[in-house]
Amino acid sequence: MDDPREVFAIALISLGYSPNDPNFAHLKQAYEKLNQLKPNIKLLTSNMIQSLMIDEDVVTGMAWNSDAQKAKEENKHINMSYPSEGFSLWVDCLAILKNAPHQEEAYQFLNFLIDNKNALESQTQENLASTNQAAHKYLKIDDGKQGSIDYLIKHGVLLSTLTPKANKQLLEYWQLFKMNL
Repeated sequence: MDDPREVFAIALISLGYSPNDPNFAHLKQAYEKLNQLKPNIKLLTSNMIQSLMIDEDVVTGMAWNSDAQKAKEENKHINMSYPSEGFSLWVDCLAILKNAPHQEEAYQFLNFLIDNKNALESQTQENLASTNQAAHKYLKIDDGKQGSIDYLIKHGVLLSTLTPKANKQLLEYWQLFKMNL
């Protein structure tokens, strides 16, 4: 994926560090680890992942879980797994701007999205987890198998904001990494 935080998260985790580690020496080690992988990298993209998987143009790769699940629905040969060493988690957020021209409609839309059944519908259609606890009662409960909510919570790490200096260093390494692909 063409996403420096996600890719560096994998490298940091593979080295035994947190994906949120701001240590410059650890970021350099992650950069060096990624450089070792360059011969195996066909493409860095975040836009065409589903079609690459469906058409079997790649053997293995990194993808957001919703993209992989949608691709798997079209090509049953696709297998998806989460590294037992850990992986990054994320949360989509919505906000209403202070000076939004249609605030009342925006609140209505947010209320619609967080309604238990609507949250469940969105979750199942898009293959995404939901932070709506009330919607969880409508889900099939799993037993901690890979890909289950329990597994994701146990092995996943929520990406947090790096310090400005660490983020700048990570982005510099990312540019160097991409320049020589």
